[in-house]
Amino acid sequence: MTTCKRCGAALALTVNACPYCGLTTPLGEVAHHRAEFDARGRAHSERVAASQAEEAARVRVAKLASQALLWSAAGTALCCLPLGLVGAAQAAQTRSLARSQNVALPARVAVAFWLGIASCMLSTAVATWAFVDSRHERHRVAARTAQLEREIGAGASAPTLARAVACALAEQRALKVGYDGEPGERLDDFTCVGRFAAGTDSASLEDFSFRYSSTTFNVSTCFKRGAIWYVSDMRTGACPTGVPVAGPAASAGALPGGPASAAGKQPN
Repeated sequence: MTTCKRCGAALALTVNACPYCGLTTPLGEVAHHRAEFDARGRAHSERVAASQAEEAARVRVAKLASQALLWSAAGTALCCLPLGLVGAAQAAQTRSLARSQNVALPARVAVAFWLGIASCMLSTAVATWAFVDSRHERHRVAARTAQLEREIGAGASAPTLARAVACALAEQRALKVGYDGEPGERLDDFTCVGRFAAGTDSASLEDFSFRYSSTTFNVSTCFKRGAIWYVSDMRTGACPTGVPVAGPAASAGALPGGPASAAGKQPN
């Protein structure tokens, strides 16, 4: 037992304060200091946890901002619509996260967002241009093929293949089938000035040239006669044995069975 220092009341040793006058006992003072210490410890732990959470949020926002900028830049560089969409979407997500976590928004988030939008617009424009250009090329090839069909006419059934008909057949084959993996609609600048030789059932045309982008192809065209004359092969070397060997290039006025203009460049 102990007594209260203020009122002298008898107190148990486990009492923190006098029930009569309210004076704090030594044990109560110890408990009070301990509670204050514990409260300060909890407050410090909470501040540390909040600081760590803020730093983690800042790092995450910075990482997402960098990723968004990377996706948007890749979409713009590669002209790829999906990458641009990912970049813009991730930039928007990063902005929402920064606001919810009360974290400063990196400037590159705005750059990533607008760059992603620009990438999407550029990709759409390029895809539209490619579609329109491809459609134009298909129409051009269809028109040119029809014109060649008219130029060939009955010449494909003649006993001997004429040079003009051979040039038209070679261009028609290239436009329809393509060459060396390149589509026919992308071939142009056809030139038919090489040596030509024709027999009764086969013929050959050397140095038939055309262009794809910056690449120029120079091929030998081999012909055979079935129900009509047709192109049997286009190759970089000579035609196979049995096909007449082309002699010196004929002059413009001495082309057998065809107009002199057929030896020149074929219009696209």
